[in-house]
Amino acid sequence: MAPGVYAAAAHSRTDQVIVGSAMKWAGPAGALTGIAGLRQWQIDVSWNGFADVLLPRRLTRPPPPLVRVRRTDIPVPTRHLNKIRTVVPEVAVLHAWAVAPAHDRTALLLDVLRVSRLDAATVRGALAMAPRLRARNDLLRVRATAELGVTSYLEYIAHTEVFAGGRWAECEWQARIRVATRTLTVDMVHRASRVVVEFDGRRYHSDDRARRRDLERDALLAAMGYTTIRLTFEDITRRPAWCATMVRNAIDRRLADR
Repeated sequence: MAPGVYAAAAHSRTDQVIVGSAMKWAGPAGALTGIAGLRQWQIDVSWNGFADVLLPRRLTRPPPPLVRVRRTDIPVPTRHLNKIRTVVPEVAVLHAWAVAPAHDRTALLLDVLRVSRLDAATVRGALAMAPRLRARNDLLRVRATAELGVTSYLEYIAHTEVFAGGRWAECEWQARIRVATRTLTVDMVHRASRVVVEFDGRRYHSDDRARRRDLERDALLAAMGYTTIRLTFEDITRRPAWCATMVRNAIDRRLADR
């Protein structure tokens, strides 16, 4: 796995062995970061097969296989988690962003913000510890959109490409609606017309339990006078103009009837 570090072949590609070997190789000056660091913080992101390690610039030895090194002399806060020195999550996500494929970065950042206790403002503040971050302006754009309430890649495409600008500024994202004794959070709502738009991504709307939950939400909203339009990933990505037309027509009709 690394000079002087060995593992059984059957376990050599597991995240625990790769991370453990990487940190033994890095020594006390190293800190786990990137996807592996986020997972060390119990943030549920997909394993990418690499251990990303932060080292001081003075340590220039080449890394072993499956270990990627980022070097900096800027002080970065760390914690020891299960005896592994790990950078704080707001920095780990920046380092994960820097090495992720361009088409995966937006989804990665939004996923981390959704499933962790991090917020977009905290990530923005951590940028001082990664001054040469790759695609920095893109990250700032995604972060700003997240602060408006966008929580997933599907919502990001909807917000920036399908329902962007103009009259769509009247819509609220990840908005709360009080229904009887419950408060529902909807993906997008135009309150004046009482039109709700829900974006049904594959990850959270792919089983029978999720379908029944969605039907119950739609019934509760209908009882309060809201019309719900559900759009799938395929709708948003393959026929965006149709999506915009359907929602715009629904809003116009409801406003005309009031």
